[in-house]
Amino acid sequence: MPKTTFSGVVTSDKMLKTVTVSVDIFKRHPIYNKSIRNTKKFMARNEDFLVKIGDVVTIESPIVTGK
Repeated sequence: MPKTTFSGVVTSDKMLKTVTVSVDIFKRHPIYNKSIRNTKKFMARNEDFLVKIGDVVTIESPIVTGK
C-alpha cells in the first residue's frame, strides 16, 4: 500500500514533540458540481522542534505492515 501525503498548516504546537496539522481537502459534489472544502486535523511528530504555528508542512502516513 503506498504512502499517503498531505500538505497542511500547523495549527498547534503546545504538545511536547507533537504538532497539529490542519489539512484542507477539496472535493466536487457529485450532483450539484460545487466545490466543497473539508478540513481534517492530523497529529504529526516534531522531534527536533523545527516547525512552528503557521508553517506549511507535508506529512505522510506511516508504513503499516501486516500481522
